[in-house]
Amino acid sequence: MKKYIKKHSLILKLVKDGKSFSTIGDKFGISKQRISQIVRQYTDIDTIYLRRKKRNDDFENTIIKIRKDLESGLSKKEIRDKYKLNNHQNYYLLNNKGLDLRAYDKKALRLLYVKCFKLYKSGLTGSEIIKLLPQIKDVNTVYSYARKANNGHLPKRLSSIDKRRNAIDKEIIRLSNKKLNHEEIFNFLKNKGFKNLFGGELKISTIHYRYYKINKVPLHHGKRDRA
Repeated sequence: MKKYIKKHSLILKLVKDGKSFSTIGDKFGISKQRISQIVRQYTDIDTIYLRRKKRNDDFENTIIKIRKDLESGLSKKEIRDKYKLNNHQNYYLLNNKGLDLRAYDKKALRLLYVKCFKLYKSGLTGSEIIKLLPQIKDVNTVYSYARKANNGHLPKRLSSIDKRRNAIDKEIIRLSNKKLNHEEIFNFLKNKGFKNLFGGELKISTIHYRYYKINKVPLHHGKRDRA
């Protein structure tokens, strides 16, 4: 019995130190559910509050080290890499501690906002934008930047129909300038795997219709958009 009391005392001490149930369970070879039972058996400790306080205290100690590193001449990038700071921590440091460790100056950051806004509006997803802008690490940052460039609102994105229409129109203009006729343009686009506006099989009627729309040539009465 004394053995268990000693073990439980150690567990409670680790809980009060802010250690997670999983970490403590791994140390003693028991599940985190059992750790939770032991804690409830002896006390009504608010473990979430304790862990949060431990994280905050640790980060305050990190801030002291960051200030010393800045005084010693370390660059912002070296400090971000050393402490693995995320965007939330960087903005906390900026807004609450007066430490600007962001990767970009205000002008460069504004340009990045605009890039995210334009790419998002063009119909690209957050994941696709990250591939084009590797300095951004997560999709939530993409959405945040797009909002900041648009007065706090996400812009309306192009639909898949709009994207297909733009792609077809662009090719029709390019190939028409090379003096290709409609049938030649149709064969070229079909071989390239182009679909109609709704994702179905491309037909020559789509080429006729889009050509007339691009050049504002009226269709014969009774013609319908079969794109």
